[in-house]
Amino acid sequence: MKRTIAFAFVLALLLVSAAAADTYPQLVGEWEGKTTGYNPDKGFVENTLDLEIQGQKDGAFYGVKTLKLIVNGKGLVENFCGTVTPDGKVLVSEVLDGYMSGFVKGDTMTLQYVEAGPKAKAFIHVFTRKK
Repeated sequence: MKRTIAFAFVLALLLVSAAAADTYPQLVGEWEGKTTGYNPDKGFVENTLDLEIQGQKDGAFYGVKTLKLIVNGKGLVENFCGTVTPDGKVLVSEVLDGYMSGFVKGDTMTLQYVEAGPKAKAFIHVFTRKK
């Protein structure tokens, strides 16, 4: 009897662990953030950046990024798609150029952006989910 109960308990733990391992963080919604980085034409810069994640299936998602340019007040809008792992690692490919990688934990997402080439750029973005 004790072995049966112990076996059932261990089996239940394994099933719960397996189900939890396949649960992806849900990212759909609006995220607002601050970005700091280096641009060879402008030096060190700070801006605000919004993400709208419009759809997600399991670990794949897509959306729109809006960079609010402080210099001229205009925004740059760009589509993106990406993936998130069950443990919160994020990888994003932008349509025009550049890649972001990082992590999400709860209502905070931190992404590092890089763009290669003669005018290479690097930024760090810290987003908070809008409620």
